[in-house]
Amino acid sequence: MAHEDYIERIILDLLGELDPAERGELETHLASCAACSREAKAWRNPVHALAYTVAPIAPPAEVRAQLLKRVAVLKAESSTTSSAKQANEISVDQEKSHQEKSNVVVLTPRSAKDEAVRFGRSSFFSAAIAAALVIAALIISLIYLWSRNQALQTELAQTYGRLSQVQGELEQARDEKIILTAAESRIRVLEGTKVAPRANAVLSYDRQTGRTLFYASNLPQAPAGKAYQLWFIADSKPISAGVFSVDDAGRATLRSQVPSSGLNASLFAVTLEPAAGVSSPTGDKYLLSSAS
Repeated sequence: MAHEDYIERIILDLLGELDPAERGELETHLASCAACSREAKAWRNPVHALAYTVAPIAPPAEVRAQLLKRVAVLKAESSTTSSAKQANEISVDQEKSHQEKSNVVVLTPRSAKDEAVRFGRSSFFSAAIAAALVIAALIISLIYLWSRNQALQTELAQTYGRLSQVQGELEQARDEKIILTAAESRIRVLEGTKVAPRANAVLSYDRQTGRTLFYASNLPQAPAGKAYQLWFIADSKPISAGVFSVDDAGRATLRSQVPSSGLNASLFAVTLEPAAGVSSPTGDKYLLSSAS
């Protein structure tokens, strides 16, 4: 019989139209033909499902006759190509069967050991995630602590700077107090000359130690390369007490040590000299004290 004949018998068998001999022959063929066996399975599933939903009804006798007549017509139309088609289908069926066998995955129940391994892996991954979160939290904490430490170090450096400044100011205040309250302390007032009529200054020095404190105000800005120089004049001989510059407001402060030869000075003056200072006055007088 041709391959199509068995497909037709499969349909008739599902409809209950085969006698026992035909059914036995069909079962024998299905056992040896994979293609027909698949066709039978494909047809049986929907037909069987219908069998459970619809009450069985015996088909009229003429249905079998019409169905067989239709099958005979289809057989005549396909007889010329059945041999080649059957050979091709067998080849394709064999290839599909081989592919299906190669793609079959055998599922086996998991053993207790497999379950333990799976549980262990799950626990490991959970622990790894928890550890990663802890590490991330630690890194964030370290970054915060580091930035906070940097800020505290900056604040500490600024505090040390202010403390050093205050300490310097306190030492200067102490020195000024010592100079001003010393038993041999002398104070002189200097007035501005015609080149600086608004300028004025106060000079305090200790005749015993030579320590000098000088404050000036309203002095003009010195030209580039120039500076003011303070002089102690004793016995008509000028003795330098140091050079100084003024700020933007014309104010200046000078702390120096006067040689012992200048401690008996009777006149005091400020001149404009080269920035490095000179051994004797050469420039204009900007401040001058009256004779003692």
